Amino acid sequence: MVFNMPKHFIRALMALFIIILPAEKATAIDSATKAGIIDSIKHTLATAVTPADSISKLYAIFDLCYGAEREPLARQIYGLAKKDGDQRVCLDILRHIANINWRNDSVLDYVHSELARMPQSPELNSSKLFVSMLKTDNFFLSESSDRQTEKLKEFVRHYTTNPPENTYERADLLYALCRYLSVETRGELLEDYIDKLDKLVEEVKLPVGAVRRMVYNRAAPIFYENENYPRALEMDRKLLKAIDSLEIYYAEQGRQFHNAPTFRYVCYRRMLGSYSKLSRDQIEEYYGKINVLAKEHPNIAYDLENLERAKMYYAMATDNYSEAIKIIKRQLDNQVHAPYRLQLLKMLKKAAKETGDNTTLLEASDKLADELQKKLERTSEERSRELKLLYDMSELRQENNTYELERHQTEIRTKSWVIGIGIAVMAILATLVVLLAKQNKNNKLLTASLKTSNDNLREERDGLRAAREELIVLRDQAKSADRQKTEFINNMSHEVKTPLAAIAEYSQLIADCIPEKQNAYLNRFASIIRLNVRLVMRLVNDVLDIASLEHGGLSLEKRPVAISTICELAINNVFENGKPDKEGLMLIFNPSGKEDHIVDIDGQRVAQILINLLKNAEKFTDAGTITFDYDYDETAGKLSFSVADTGIGIPKGKEDTIFSRFRQLDISSPGCGLGLYISRLLATLMKGSVTVDTRYRGGARFVLQIPIK
Repeated sequence: MVFNMPKHFIRALMALFIIILPAEKATAIDSATKAGIIDSIKHTLATAVTPADSISKLYAIFDLCYGAEREPLARQIYGLAKKDGDQRVCLDILRHIANINWRNDSVLDYVHSELARMPQSPELNSSKLFVSMLKTDNFFLSESSDRQTEKLKEFVRHYTTNPPENTYERADLLYALCRYLSVETRGELLEDYIDKLDKLVEEVKLPVGAVRRMVYNRAAPIFYENENYPRALEMDRKLLKAIDSLEIYYAEQGRQFHNAPTFRYVCYRRMLGSYSKLSRDQIEEYYGKINVLAKEHPNIAYDLENLERAKMYYAMATDNYSEAIKIIKRQLDNQVHAPYRLQLLKMLKKAAKETGDNTTLLEASDKLADELQKKLERTSEERSRELKLLYDMSELRQENNTYELERHQTEIRTKSWVIGIGIAVMAILATLVVLLAKQNKNNKLLTASLKTSNDNLREERDGLRAAREELIVLRDQAKSADRQKTEFINNMSHEVKTPLAAIAEYSQLIADCIPEKQNAYLNRFASIIRLNVRLVMRLVNDVLDIASLEHGGLSLEKRPVAISTICELAINNVFENGKPDKEGLMLIFNPSGKEDHIVDIDGQRVAQILINLLKNAEKFTDAGTITFDYDYDETAGKLSFSVADTGIGIPKGKEDTIFSRFRQLDISSPGCGLGLYISRLLATLMKGSVTVDTRYRGGARFVLQIPIK
């Protein structure tokens, strides 16, 4: 059962339910064998010594029966469990009674009253929620469309302005809201509320799976109908997990005949319908499980052979398009498949296109166009209703906010009156104290003491003034020293670069002047000199960049550039041939294969930041991976890069310290601690930011974000 379906789908669904629902408790046991087992168990009932023995035997008969046969057995089990004081069995069988009679108001009211008299427990709360959800289903199907609309507004008002604090009550309200909301729309608004209900059900941690199974069984078809296949698969997997949980729960109670083959079959079949989001192994696994169920259960075998939905999904998933065309043509006009006609036509069109069947392709395209037009009209109507609902909800929130504001202002006025009265009372009391003090015999001593205190305060005030003036002088001296230091560094940096370049060139010249057979030894030393020259030059360039950035002397040169070009520049600058030199260290760039874009930005400065981040990652990662990725949100105008490694990580509390000048986590590592400081200055110049992702575990992750106009 789903939340709601368009009216023209009802007959098709009813035909489907006639096929699959009566056999929900069927097993691989044939009718004759099952009857023999039931008779055998009935004969042993007379020998039962305790209520628990009788309950166990009655449960076995209950699980072997279905439909109307189960009602008297359930009531008999409940009577024995209630007499024996077994609350667990009472709650379980009351859920069964409610589920069997979910369209009977009086029975649901009876179950609700019985639950109200039981001692509080998590399973009781779960059972109350389950019964309340069944009552919601019953009321929903019994009411007129106008009454359904009124109830929806009531639920929206309740949830928007005054949601229940109790988690179970909030889940019950959300379920009712989703149920009635499905009358108005089946679009994103309904999916959003289903997501909220799903999250809430996960948070509640229900002791038994009945509520979860009900929620997931109704949610999965909604996502499937909206072609939101990832969420549909997620709901079906959660549904299977809930079914497994119930099976384990009942197996622990010794109920060997309890199972749910039809629920599993419907899940697997619906999951096959999302074959575009499944791997080939998953497709084979689900279809294999369907065939196993069909061998054991005649009603499932009938559905598989006569309705063939699982077969057509499997044929499409395995690219057997010729077989798929045959099956779809046989089933296309079957009213049972009316809810899925649009999907069937899409599959038929694709299969015809793949096989070159132009006649079928033309027919499928015409019919698909008609179905898409109908869906467009339905979707347009739903969006209109959805917008009206959103408008109503916005008005409700505004009314609630106005009420809260007025209430808050009233509280402020009340507090103001109380404070004013308090101040007046305090003033009166202070006046009385002063009058009494004047009459005190120790008035002179008090005056002298106050004079001494005032003198001390004056001295402290004068001392504080002198200290403040001294601090001002020290501050000015520090600023002057910092300015002189910066000027000195700038001058020295420019003076150092020229001789360094000469050292590197002349060392190579000396090595080149020696005959080739004898210059290997000198070449080694020349390489060492060039390496150290590059290190010192990098330090000098870093110092010059810092001076320019701190004094506003650095300007940006924006021009159109591809994001991939910036990334490749950074990678090639850090890693020779684009790969790390360290054994066991691997660079992963753009793991999800994002699309490249052209952006207007200073690519050289962005690359400079990325080079610093990549060098840091390589420096502190001996083995593992360095993941270099980017993301561009054109709508928001935001470009972000991330560099994540599996290295030593950053100690907690040091996330901002490492961006200071000459700060290193490991003083034994090469470098002088300027790279991250320069990176943050450059990011700030570009009105962006570079930060440490504190949520990342297993290493360090730096994120650079830059706005793009």
